[in-house]
Amino acid sequence: MHIPQGTPILHQYAGSPYSEKLRLMFGFKGLAWQAVETPPIMPKPDLMPLTGGYRRAPILQIGADVYCDTQLMARVLERLAPTPSLHPYGEGATHASLFWTDGPIFQAAVGLVFANMPEVDSAFVADREAMTGQTGFVEVLKANAPFQQEQLRAHLQLLESQLSDGRHFLMGDAASLADFNLYNPIWFFVMGAGGDAALALGGNKALQGWFERMGAFGHGDREDISGEQALDIAAAAAPNLDGTIEDGEPNGLEKGQLVSITSTDLNRDPVTGAIVSASAQHISIHRQDDRVGDIVQHFPRLGYRVSVE
Repeated sequence: MHIPQGTPILHQYAGSPYSEKLRLMFGFKGLAWQAVETPPIMPKPDLMPLTGGYRRAPILQIGADVYCDTQLMARVLERLAPTPSLHPYGEGATHASLFWTDGPIFQAAVGLVFANMPEVDSAFVADREAMTGQTGFVEVLKANAPFQQEQLRAHLQLLESQLSDGRHFLMGDAASLADFNLYNPIWFFVMGAGGDAALALGGNKALQGWFERMGAFGHGDREDISGEQALDIAAAAAPNLDGTIEDGEPNGLEKGQLVSITSTDLNRDPVTGAIVSASAQHISIHRQDDRVGDIVQHFPRLGYRVSVE
């Protein structure tokens, strides 16, 4: 996976927990970055030329290279700024924590926030129903709220226990990717309680302290730019089309092969392009767009299906 030179641009929106996760990583690593405010729902006219239909926020852009999914963005930031590391205790467990935090913890926390809203914007509901293919978005969340309350209580108790020995962060006295993965749903849950961590997290005092320490990293050196400016940057840049296929590719993928890439969970809009490089952890494809020209779009392998066209 090639990491080109240039200021990182995060296409994000203020209320997005995944965007907050990346904003906090910029602060942790002391990076300068540019922010584009993208709409939380479709249409996203300044984003689609970069992503070929991939609609999730955030998106990380560096020149004409576009990175999808926060698990891959974390790898990019680690290579751009290796110190302080997101993996002081090793990479495997910190990346694996994503499947706890983005799974049951996120589902419980975000579900309860929406279930407890007196009213959810109808356009947002329609957008999420179109994305998931499920109707009755709010009704389902409200019906599941008692169960999710039980689930979140159990998860928070486990987290409190993990932090109860006085450690500052989940895996020790240094922050790791596991902390940023967890901050994502906990931040959204706290924001749903009006920003009151004590109210949201109850009697979990060690977890409250952890939340405050994480927030203290801040958001780094941020500059806001427009979507049109970001497109101009992509159009003026040239992605690196050099790349290789790592040995051991299980399904015989080849450089230049036309493939479609689709998330295995919510976002089912395929993105099609020619393979530039691939490894156990990433796949990069070359696309062309009338507005921005050549784009190399990067995806993680975990959670994404690659289909040969």
